[in-house]
Amino acid sequence: MFEDLVETCQELQQMLTDVQENYGDFHPDDVIEMLRNCLVKSAELHRDIGAKRAYIRLSILPGWEVTQRGDDAGMPPAGQPPPTKPPVTGEGKELL
Repeated sequence: MFEDLVETCQELQQMLTDVQENYGDFHPDDVIEMLRNCLVKSAELHRDIGAKRAYIRLSILPGWEVTQRGDDAGMPPAGQPPPTKPPVTGEGKELL
């Protein structure tokens, strides 16, 4: 779910590193353009983070249940992989 955010963040980090390491070798107009590109990438990251937060808040959180013991009902016990859905075989109601 968060791999795209990490990838965008790494791209922004690389862009900022390039500016930091090379700003003395470029014309000031080129540095301004590079920083503008960083601003655009950071705005994209900000937008995507907001979308993920909204998705979690509106789609996942309302259905999340906590048992009276305080356990998360939707989470598997620690150390166990999450349950998987059976594959679609072409037979059954899931295709309707």
